[in-house]
Amino acid sequence: MKTFLLLLCLFFSSFDAIAQQDSTKISFRLVEDEDLLMANELNGIQMLAIVCNDTNMKGKRFLLTYDEYKDGKFSYTDDLGFDCVDQKYTFVVENDTMIYYINYCDEVAYSDVSKEYSIRIGGKLENDTFNMRINYQSMKMMKVLDGGAQYLLRELKHKDGGNPIAIGKRTPIFTYSPPYDTGSGLNHYCILNHEPPEIWSEKYNLEHFYVFYLEIK
Repeated sequence: MKTFLLLLCLFFSSFDAIAQQDSTKISFRLVEDEDLLMANELNGIQMLAIVCNDTNMKGKRFLLTYDEYKDGKFSYTDDLGFDCVDQKYTFVVENDTMIYYINYCDEVAYSDVSKEYSIRIGGKLENDTFNMRINYQSMKMMKVLDGGAQYLLRELKHKDGGNPIAIGKRTPIFTYSPPYDTGSGLNHYCILNHEPPEIWSEKYNLEHFYVFYLEIK
């Protein structure tokens, strides 16, 4: 799937920090306005935001990636275009040639410590297609995922009460997935949080789902 990038001009669940230098804390912010929540539900829209207030993270890049599991097994990893190398663009203005370099990974760094750092994720389900948008503070991305009426965009909670986000480590933080079918007429989402996503297919017969990871570096 192709990632589209656009530069701009210009409920909480926490992961507790252990050491200031090698880990940090993030929170998830969900829609709380009841009218907006109802409108979203009626229109097949799901939203959440990742928030960091740790000013020690200034200059750090917040890189999202995701894994897709299909037919009960790992399918592929999408790095959302974050190869972290300089891209060269050449422009001709009248008779002058201008060369512009940009590293898209720099566009997702925590740059303004006077404000909280946030990444907003939302999507709309249409005919089993989830059109998802990821809004960084200076960049937007669009992704198209396979989905369904029972798929939820939701944070991953851990049975130990919350793990830290280790600096430089790819950490699973939220998922877009269907529930576990208990076989007794009940569907269960939270039970999936107690096991690593790598074994969801084997243990819970989950044929298809996405796991999103955050790496801060």
